[in-house]
Amino acid sequence: MVAVPPPVVASVELGVNSPRFPDFRRKRWADREFQPTVWDASAVGAAPELIGAQGSRSMVTDLIEKAQPDRRRERLGGTIDEQVDRLFEVIAPHLG
Repeated sequence: MVAVPPPVVASVELGVNSPRFPDFRRKRWADREFQPTVWDASAVGAAPELIGAQGSRSMVTDLIEKAQPDRRRERLGGTIDEQVDRLFEVIAPHLG
């Protein structure tokens, strides 16, 4: 959990909320051990008008998917020494 003062812009990578499915044995264990808990305003001692969409200071009005950057790919061949020399030639100008 992160707490920051507003205004805030948050960026989340696509797929961050994709479920990872456990194997069958672990699923059975999780079903036995954990029961879902539903929290409402009274359970946490909050006024209902201060939580959820009605209590939000902001509203998401649009989602924009950022285009993936074009990446330059180059396969390095030759001996290890030649590969190291070529790699240095490519990255040296970007080292500052």
